Amino acid sequence: MLAIIFIGRGNPQEVFGKEFLPSAKKLIIVGPYRYTRNPMIFGWLLIMFGVGLYFGSISLLLIVFPAFIVSVIFYIHKFEEPKLLEKFGDDYVEYRRKIPILLPKF
Repeated sequence: MLAIIFIGRGNPQEVFGKEFLPSAKKLIIVGPYRYTRNPMIFGWLLIMFGVGLYFGSISLLLIVFPAFIVSVIFYIHKFEEPKLLEKFGDDYVEYRRKIPILLPKF
């Protein structure tokens, strides 16, 4: 049952709608972005964790899940953040200082 909760909560787009998806002209810090800088990736983490629990997959939970997290964090630091820093400057620096990269801050 716990697995179903993680799987069902995995898509923030369904919860918060599509108004946060268009290419932004200003830094969006409302909705799911006030809790985590990467709400969609966090959603995928919940789904993967839920699927691993549901199927009792030790390899998914102990190998694939951590490898995915490391890969995502590398990608964000290497490719996404430089573009966001260039586009939004000090606003993004301040946002990055306050809001965690993946795990939500409530």
